[in-house]
Amino acid sequence: MKSNNLQQRALLLLDNCPGHPSAEELCTDDGDISAMFSPPNTTALIQPMDQNVIQNIKLGYRKLLLTNILNDPVHNEDLEKTLKNVNLKDVVFSLANCWASVSTFLINKSWKNLLPNFIDSEVEENVQTEEIQLASLINQLQNTTPMSNTEALQWAAEADDSLARNEILTDDEIIRTVTAEDDDDDDINPVNPIKISHSEAVAALNTSLQWAEEQNFEAHEMMLLRRLRDRAFELKIGMSAQKKKNH
Repeated sequence: MKSNNLQQRALLLLDNCPGHPSAEELCTDDGDISAMFSPPNTTALIQPMDQNVIQNIKLGYRKLLLTNILNDPVHNEDLEKTLKNVNLKDVVFSLANCWASVSTFLINKSWKNLLPNFIDSEVEENVQTEEIQLASLINQLQNTTPMSNTEALQWAAEADDSLARNEILTDDEIIRTVTAEDDDDDDINPVNPIKISHSEAVAALNTSLQWAEEQNFEAHEMMLLRRLRDRAFELKIGMSAQKKKNH
């Protein structure tokens, strides 16, 4: 605004996510910048992405998280340790996969409440929302109370309500938080991953291809596995040629 010679006054409009700071914290002392929260239960009406799109991504992410937990051989012995093994890279790739699975039909339908004339009957008929069976995954975890799928979906939908409101920490609180995190890091033993050879990668991908064919995977999924297998084979050949050259 300053670069355009405009008065530096602005209103920040926010939804009611519990993670936001209060309106008072977001306002400037001179009152030129102020904040206002939208009324309750209006987000879904005025923000198209909130019409099932975000919810589907959240449910898909929780499904992937539970699946990865169950695939960890030690999850029944130490669930907390298994969760700590989930790193930021895992989270980013899981969210990317969930976003990739969102159909264009679902995105089109998300505009229904805001622009009802924008959606035709053909789009409505083609939208198929996959029912994500979270309960069947949750109930495989030990020491958990059995849940129905309705209860699991309700838990997933309301999980964000338990988020702590954003707070401004004092210097002492920041120091205590960082110190506590450093203590937790000391308890984690560094793991030296075993490097997988190109030959092992080719063999594993050939097995994956055979399995995918038996499960009638779609053509584009098979092509991705074939590209990975071919790339691993190229690296294997290149490594062999380099060894011969060195000798």
